Amino acid sequence: MRSTPYLDEDLSARKDFHIYKSSALQFRTDFFNAFNRSQLVDIFTDTNPGDASFGHDGHQGNNPRTIQMSLKMLF
Repeated sequence: MRSTPYLDEDLSARKDFHIYKSSALQFRTDFFNAFNRSQLVDIFTDTNPGDASFGHDGHQGNNPRTIQMSLKMLF
């Protein structure tokens, strides 16, 4: 059975701010599924009309975009 390709890009950005001699502050942002592409699972192929999921197509199989930010003190 063929299905659509799985596309899920993760990105990360970081900026270091030097405070004093060997001290620094690091700000980091991570984007999971950065372009928010939804990946649908394959269509349910049950042939029993009495089943509750009969005739329903696929649902989203991956997670939506998630953004995570962090701040770290380095010394």
